[in-house]
Amino acid sequence: MVQYAPKLTFGPEVADWQERLNPERMRSQRVARAQAIMKKHGIATLLEANHHNIRYLTALKGFAYPMCRYVLFFAEHDPVMYEHDGYYHQMPDQCPWIKEWRPARSWLTGSPGPEACAVEAKAFAGEIKAELEKRGLLGEKLALGSFDGTAREALLNAGVKNLVDARNLMLEARMVKNQDEISCLKTCAAMVDGVWFRSFRAAVPTWTLGATANAAFRAQIFSDPAIGLMEESLGAGMPAGVGEDTYLFYRILKAGHRMVYEPSAYLWHQHRSTIPELHRQLAAYSRGHVAYHLTTLVRDGDWRAWWRLAALARWDLRQMLRWAWHSVRRRRTYPLSLVLLETWGHVMGPWAYWESRRRVLGLVRRGGPSAWSVAQPVDGHDRGDDQGDITEEVV
Repeated sequence: MVQYAPKLTFGPEVADWQERLNPERMRSQRVARAQAIMKKHGIATLLEANHHNIRYLTALKGFAYPMCRYVLFFAEHDPVMYEHDGYYHQMPDQCPWIKEWRPARSWLTGSPGPEACAVEAKAFAGEIKAELEKRGLLGEKLALGSFDGTAREALLNAGVKNLVDARNLMLEARMVKNQDEISCLKTCAAMVDGVWFRSFRAAVPTWTLGATANAAFRAQIFSDPAIGLMEESLGAGMPAGVGEDTYLFYRILKAGHRMVYEPSAYLWHQHRSTIPELHRQLAAYSRGHVAYHLTTLVRDGDWRAWWRLAALARWDLRQMLRWAWHSVRRRRTYPLSLVLLETWGHVMGPWAYWESRRRVLGLVRRGGPSAWSVAQPVDGHDRGDDQGDITEEVV
């Protein structure tokens, strides 16, 4: 199983009284990793113009226009930063970790015309060659990243001939994140977690997150009064047919908990193999989707459900118009029988919601076994379900 990092105990600010995000450590570890990978592949020098990779190698931010700034990065020497002229004069004192600065040359991706571009590219290649000769690296491998054919041709004409592609090198370097990079990612994720559920003007799209085909839930979430057990009126065997897992996702996220995917867990799922089975499944999906939104509206007071229900009506109309258009043009399209089946399922959704709720309440009144009790975790073990194709874990 994947080992997940511990929760953050700090925000995005840096403090001297607590171990938090450490920019200096992140910069130095990025440089060390890039240099180690360069040595692993026998590459002495990296000439990189992609602004994301420049950010990784130098921690610098700047103008993002292609090839207007670049870094000459070495496996065993300090890097040389070729900065855009608008930044060049003010950056050295603001970014003291970069020791060597040069004004960058640019042919603006060919805008000045062939002759002017050739002159500028020749000067660019001459400067790079001089830096390599100064360090005795002219004959060593140079990885070239995000430069065009004009730059490559100029370097070859200048005598810098041992060129290799830098893309795989940078992908390998950035593939594994260090401690502070992980903290940055977790901080961004925490910011998103805090507003994701509330940020939608229409219904929260929990149905796009997956299903509980192969899932594990921490048992304690079911004792959280903000979550409760699975909603039996949306379960299999009820007129609604589906929706209990989607509604559980809704309650979990609304309560501020987190769901994660576990990519190493697999499930072989047996799908429907006959047309009648497909029809029953689609009808249940359509009824259950409407019943789910009515549940969020009635039980949770989430008025955003109205937006989704209105959108379903528009979607059904578009589906029928699309089928008619393709039929006129004699194109293969989604069968009309399935279009009508899904539309009818949406129409029957309110009845399915009402009838499912009536049956559950009647079962409780008679004192019979309720799905609430069936859904309870047994002896502290988590409950799994088997109605979809995705893996989730609540943490």
